[in-house]
Amino acid sequence: MIKRGANLMMIVCLGASFGCANMSDVQRGAAHGGVHGAVAGAIYGEVISAAGAVEGGGIGLLAGALIGALLADPGRDGVQIPAYEDRLSDLTRRLDDATEAQRRAESREQGLLQDAANLQRQIDALQERLARAEQASASTPSERGAAERIEITLSADALFESGNFSSGSAVLTDAGQGLLDGVAATLKSDHAGKKIEIQGHTDTDPIEFSDWRSNWELGAARSLAVLHYLEDKHGIASANLAASSFSMHRPVAGNDTDEGKAANRRAVIVIYPRWPGE
Repeated sequence: MIKRGANLMMIVCLGASFGCANMSDVQRGAAHGGVHGAVAGAIYGEVISAAGAVEGGGIGLLAGALIGALLADPGRDGVQIPAYEDRLSDLTRRLDDATEAQRRAESREQGLLQDAANLQRQIDALQERLARAEQASASTPSERGAAERIEITLSADALFESGNFSSGSAVLTDAGQGLLDGVAATLKSDHAGKKIEIQGHTDTDPIEFSDWRSNWELGAARSLAVLHYLEDKHGIASANLAASSFSMHRPVAGNDTDEGKAANRRAVIVIYPRWPGE
């Protein structure tokens, strides 16, 4: 009895499998899996009843076809499902990395745009001050005498890298160099040939964690950094340049607040028609 049910399902399924020559790998896998599943289901079903052979064969056919299709799905290269999962995981990780890199690039771009806008505002303000000073110097002899000395004050915090723990720094930042580029353009166009002194001023915080002996050395190093940038980058004649340090001794605000200390940390560019005493 078992053999009759099995033979019946075998004949039906083998007839369907003979047309697999032109099928894809997935279709062939489904057909072959269906054949084996149908036979196994028929044999198991006939143990229960004669009708169970047909029912078991049908269920076995569907289950075997599904399993056969899944096993054949990787294709001719023989790549198994875990390999697909590994590839998907790798691609997902790469997509996450690319998304994070894009986010960081956009953040840097916003920061650069903000720095450029701040520098432009400072340059515009300096040019406006210079224009007012030039206008005043052309008014009357007494006004010209009062306006012979022109000062441009630049924040040391905008020009130089931040020091660590009261160490101070005399290294120009990219933003500081951009600020000096604007100043140099005005010096060369409106004050060509004039004498230029760069003064270094500090706050009262003692130097503790650097090679500077005191704020005198820090002020001098900062004024020299500005001088060399104007000379080396913009070709301002060295004979028209001078550097000096006033350390902490010419404050423009109290040193009892952070705001006052920040105002005192500065570089002052002084423009003379000739050196004092000449």
